[in-house]
Parts: sequence; C-alpha cells; structure tokens
Amino acid sequence: MKQAEQKVAAAQARARGEHKALTMPTIDLASQYAYLAKYNNYDLYYRNYTANNFSGGLDVRFPIFNSVQKAKAEEADAVALVAKKQVDIARNQVSEEALKLQRSLRQLAAARDVARLEWEVAQGDLEAVKARIETGNANTRDQQNARLDAEDKHAAYFDAQLELSRAELQLLRLTGELEKWAIPPR
Repeated sequence: MKQAEQKVAAAQARARGEHKALTMPTIDLASQYAYLAKYNNYDLYYRNYTANNFSGGLDVRFPIFNSVQKAKAEEADAVALVAKKQVDIARNQVSEEALKLQRSLRQLAAARDVARLEWEVAQGDLEAVKARIETGNANTRDQQNARLDAEDKHAAYFDAQLELSRAELQLLRLTGELEKWAIPPR
C-alpha cells in the first residue's frame, strides 16, 4: 500500500510539473567553442578570421499556444488518476483479504476449541478405561486404544492451534501490524 501511495504522490508531482511547464516561460542558454585550423582556408572566406571561435545564445520561449505540452500535462493527469484508482483497488483487495482472514480466524478458533474438547473427552475416556481395568471390565488393549485416541486428539488440538497462529500472523502481516507487534516502538 505504501509503495502504491508513493507512486500516486510521484504521479501527482509530475502532473503539477507538467502544468507549470505549460504556464511558465522556458529559458535555454547555449554556448559553443571551436578552434578552427588554418589549413581549412577559413581566412580566405572570412574577413575577421580568428582561430579561436566562441559563440553563444539565449533562447526564451513563452508558452502562448503549446499543444504538445498541454497534451503532456493531460497525460500526466491521466497517469495520476490511474495510479489513484490502482491504490483504491489495492486498498479494497487488502480489506477484502483482511475480512476473509478474520472469518477464517473465527472458524479456526472454533475448530481449535472443538479439537480441545475432543481431546478432553478422549482423556476422560482414557480415565474411564483405567477405572474399568481396575474393576476388571476392560483389558490393556482397550487402555492402549484409549491412550492412542487421546494422543491423536492432542496432536489434532496442537495442529489446530498452529493453524490459528499462522492465520493470525498472516492477518498481522496483511494489515501491517506485524512489524509493530514484533518490534515495539521505543
């Protein structure tokens, strides 16, 4: 966004410059030095021949009717307008992406909560199997299955937490808050 906004500022500055060139006079100063050799027989053709030759001039132009410069100014205005529209489009895309990420965050937070509850239920099942083993109503295979299920649910909970953290970081990066979060102001 910052880069696009800087392009807009540059395009607007160029347009202002083109408009000023349309209204302000232009002054050019030119000079030329030449050393003219005698073997070219310049002394036969010119009365006041000098080997060292210097000429200069001043060119002043007043833009009374300059259609080329007017077209350049209009083109610069169009380029600035296009740059503004591109910033608006980029801003809309960023806000749309931010809304999508916020919805995704809510879904991922709900998925994480569901995974945590499933893990807690699996831990409760493991405790129930342990109690049934003590009473003799379950065997060690049931305990191993309950433990594996609890570990799977725990891994699923960590995966959901990781996905949620990734989405949060992506949202922070998209909104430009990641730098502020990572490097607090002094």
